[in-house]
Amino acid sequence: MYEYSGRALIFGASGGIGLAFSKFLENKLGVENVVKVSRSFDGFEISDEESVSKFSESIEGTFNLIINATGVLQTTEEGPEKTINAVKKKLMIDIMMINAIGPALLLKHFCNKLDKTKFSVFVNLSARVGSITDNRLGGWISYRSSKAALNQIIKTSSIEINRRNKNAICVGLHPGTVKTSFTEKFQNSTKTISPEESVEMMMNVIQSLSIDDNGYCYAYDGKIIPS
Repeated sequence: MYEYSGRALIFGASGGIGLAFSKFLENKLGVENVVKVSRSFDGFEISDEESVSKFSESIEGTFNLIINATGVLQTTEEGPEKTINAVKKKLMIDIMMINAIGPALLLKHFCNKLDKTKFSVFVNLSARVGSITDNRLGGWISYRSSKAALNQIIKTSSIEINRRNKNAICVGLHPGTVKTSFTEKFQNSTKTISPEESVEMMMNVIQSLSIDDNGYCYAYDGKIIPS
């Protein structure tokens, strides 16, 4: 169980979900030490290993909760691809860099900052559409692929993390379709929830985690997302 008297570290803390996590931890749970990192706050670039490494060296101490709330659905106005014929190399690389390679770099440089004396959790925000088993609609090639890759990165890293630190686990969390700028184009056609609602439900999931949950990806309602 996550110790709320410990420290928390949030990447993407200026975005809708990251900001809601910060406020929930500070205002509702009374966590005094929440370290917030983002591009707009301090120039953090998740896809730049030099930037990730620099922040790792400058952020001292250990944490009981590390949350990566960064991610993109698209990097241009062209939007998620509806067909394989719409795939463009540059766009796919950009999405992979932020949604999969970036989190891998975070895990590389920050997993050793998980507390070894108390139960600690490293969370990456993933997505239900990253499930290969659950894909019945097709489309969104780059985004789906980036989240499927992220889920594999989470699973593989979780094994190594827990081997090194018996009190630490690594999981993925699907926040739902949250009403932020991230989902702005789809809010009229899809049911959305507020960042605050999403975070409260995800924190309930985090509070219920144990060592046995290492490596899984969960939806905000606590259900396991199939690989």
